[in-house]
Amino acid sequence: MLLIWSRKVWCVVNLNHKKKLGATELPVVDIPGQMDLFGPGVENKTESASPARLINGAELQGGVSAVVPAESLLNQIQHSSVYEVFGVEEPSDKLYFRFDSIPGALADNDSWLSMLINPKVDKCGFDKKPICEDGMPARWSQGEYRKTLPEVRVWVERGRVDGFAYAMEAQDGLVCIDLDDCIVDGQLTPFAAEVIRLCNPTYIELSLSRRGLHIFCNGKLPFLGSQKVITLNGVEGEVEMYAGKRLITMTGLTAKGWDSLQLNQDAVDALAALMKPPRDAVEHAAPGKSYDPPKELKRLKSALERVSPKSYWVWMLVGMALSRYAEEHGCWNEVWELFDWWSQREGNYNAKENRWHWDNFDTGASDDPVTIGSIYYMAKENGWVFDNRKLSSTENGKKGGRPEAAAHADAAERFFNEEVVDPESGQPTLRYHRECWRVYSKVDGWKSIGRDEVVTRLTTFMQNNEDLRPLSSNHYNNSVITNLQSHNYCGTETGMPSWTDTSTRQLKQKIDTFVRNHNKNAQPFEWTATADSILNKLGRLCGNINGTAH
Repeated sequence: MLLIWSRKVWCVVNLNHKKKLGATELPVVDIPGQMDLFGPGVENKTESASPARLINGAELQGGVSAVVPAESLLNQIQHSSVYEVFGVEEPSDKLYFRFDSIPGALADNDSWLSMLINPKVDKCGFDKKPICEDGMPARWSQGEYRKTLPEVRVWVERGRVDGFAYAMEAQDGLVCIDLDDCIVDGQLTPFAAEVIRLCNPTYIELSLSRRGLHIFCNGKLPFLGSQKVITLNGVEGEVEMYAGKRLITMTGLTAKGWDSLQLNQDAVDALAALMKPPRDAVEHAAPGKSYDPPKELKRLKSALERVSPKSYWVWMLVGMALSRYAEEHGCWNEVWELFDWWSQREGNYNAKENRWHWDNFDTGASDDPVTIGSIYYMAKENGWVFDNRKLSSTENGKKGGRPEAAAHADAAERFFNEEVVDPESGQPTLRYHRECWRVYSKVDGWKSIGRDEVVTRLTTFMQNNEDLRPLSSNHYNNSVITNLQSHNYCGTETGMPSWTDTSTRQLKQKIDTFVRNHNKNAQPFEWTATADSILNKLGRLCGNINGTAH
């Protein structure tokens, strides 16, 4: 026997696997204060937040036991309780693990991570985050952070980490059926009982909270994961299924006869048929319905153009959201480049520090994770509207369509990414903003102003202000840059800028020259106003130039 320090309590660890102990026989004694038995780095959490751990407590007799039919298992539970059948105490803040109960098909894989586990505040259950042995966050989707089960076990038994988890991959041929909160007063809910009846005996374990179940089997899911309230044999319940790119916190708390991994494709197919695949399902998705990472990254970049990284809180929020997105979809390099590009918009950008933070953003499991939805929300608050129209015909060869609009959009894409550079300083003085065109090409008031009229008004404005002196006021610079751009690019009869029209290109060059000559110190303009205030401002300008906006 070995006593180990688990930050708050002493835990009895059974190292002699021939001698079996019941969970109730393991004494747990609170020890006041803190003690560092293993050197620096053991204490990485506050004392009050640390759960007790009982390792290999209440072990099953001998390795894999004889198969027990589903009805027999359910009868045992009904006549006693889930916790008696699984040989463990009822839910508490103590953590129970049985490493030796993990099936060899899982235990032999180098797919394990250490976990940092804290009880939730004012809620049941635990917060779980992957962590390295040195206390730094671990990116579970990257192979270099994964360990063997014996390696992880050492750190759990030494008290440096709190638990362990398995990183699922699609190529494992493994399916996890996750039933949350399916144990009430020691008994299975009717829905959980139906799921067990559906499954052949395979590996089943209690979840970390000991209020749910994980059922693992060999099989193939037609999509990566989904959560759905379904009705199974007349009983309604919620089930979640995973077949790849998922980190599952394990316990090894299994029941006799359900402690080996088996093929269960029929059960997987039956449950999957009742579930709706998630929006970002990848595997075996119907043609035209598959997840498109390049398109999503383009959309994210468009949204981030409307979100400033100046606020540290916003910067952290965006970083965590992008990091989690990269974790889920395995596109680290592409998303890192996007985050680094966005971060450089802030004057205090530091390349080395930016990379360090990116490598250490928290992407652990959470009931309330930060997702890319937060980015889209902030962007929309600043007037962002994503143009998701399909511009085709010239590219796909179909008749009809909008070939002219497609050509204009292609040309506009190049112009919007273009910066005018001051020949003296070499610094950008003007940037073209897609959002001006997006917002105002849809406003009827501006559509009624013909292109010729816009050209006339702009030309008159420039001719009447030849003697305009250079000013350093940001307000003035923003007004000149934005107003000239918006009138030129948004005030057309059709609402679509005539990017392929020669006269429009010539006018663009004149405006560029005018702005350069009078605003050499101008900075690229970032629009943060709402659509209504933008429209009002442009309307006033249009009236100030010549006539009144319609």
